[in-house]
Amino acid sequence: MGPTSAGDLAQPGGLGATPGGDFLAVLGLEASRRRERVCHARVAAPAQLARCSRDDGLGTAFLPAKSRGALWAGALWAINPFLIWHSQDVRNYAIWAAFSPLALWLFWCALTSNRWRDWALYGVAQVAASYTFLLEPFFLLVQLSFALLFFRRRAVLGRMARTWLAMSLALLPLLVQLTRLAGSGYSGTAARVSVETLLRRFLPTLLFGEGGLSLLAGAALMMALLLGLLAGGRRRAPQRVLLLLWLFLPLALLMLFGTQMNIFRPRYVIAVTPALLLSILWVANRARGPWLGQGCRWCCWRWGCSRCMRTFMKTHPRPRIGAAWRHFWMSVPARTAR
Repeated sequence: MGPTSAGDLAQPGGLGATPGGDFLAVLGLEASRRRERVCHARVAAPAQLARCSRDDGLGTAFLPAKSRGALWAGALWAINPFLIWHSQDVRNYAIWAAFSPLALWLFWCALTSNRWRDWALYGVAQVAASYTFLLEPFFLLVQLSFALLFFRRRAVLGRMARTWLAMSLALLPLLVQLTRLAGSGYSGTAARVSVETLLRRFLPTLLFGEGGLSLLAGAALMMALLLGLLAGGRRRAPQRVLLLLWLFLPLALLMLFGTQMNIFRPRYVIAVTPALLLSILWVANRARGPWLGQGCRWCCWRWGCSRCMRTFMKTHPRPRIGAAWRHFWMSVPARTAR
């Protein structure tokens, strides 16, 4: 028998070996279940980052005005194979991966303008992100830390406090649900916390959807990002600190809470991928000297393209894929009738 659900498509013999196959299969299956709205949100929402990167928020504020690095970040985020997940998670991880960066970008806009309209938009996006996935509070801590470091004006903090109070009232049903969940014995599906796993598996998975790095390469990449973002003195310090918090704080919190809960999986922090992409582009664009800067950007581009192509081309033999497609489309009418 072939795959009869999107979950089966992620298993060996299904379409799970090719991200493009997963994307089309999940899209087709969800549409066949008359959930077009969820599908369309899943497809269109990651493209928000590309639009944001062209504005004065999470994009040109981080990178030089003449640089197209922010657009590359948005493009890589939009085609990230890790967004292609099976049916169960299409309703939270992929949508959360769009809501969370959008909420953080709107938070940046609200802090810099301090207009009620921007705070209202931020509140709506943040409530949506919080309802979409359980670990969004990790990113609320990022926002709080950043605001206390750089925006300690009474007027800004006052409006932020009132916005958060309104958000807390809107999130009361979620708090009730979390209270019930805490006593239900629920646990995740992850393995034990490991720094080696973080460096070898989390980074390539968040960047390209699969694969692995050597421990030395993973440590070198994290160290390069840390030192590159710390360098520069006061020049664009808020942007660099925001990237540092956005990238490292959720990972640290995941490791901390992972010692008590089974949540140590890359998908639980998928919303740090934009920070990872922007941090790499920031460091590459800030490399001193034209030859070094071009060399860093060329290496990042070559490495990224090769990893994405390797992920995309890692497929089963053609007969098996064809059989999986036939079984999939045969299963669509039966599942639609349910």
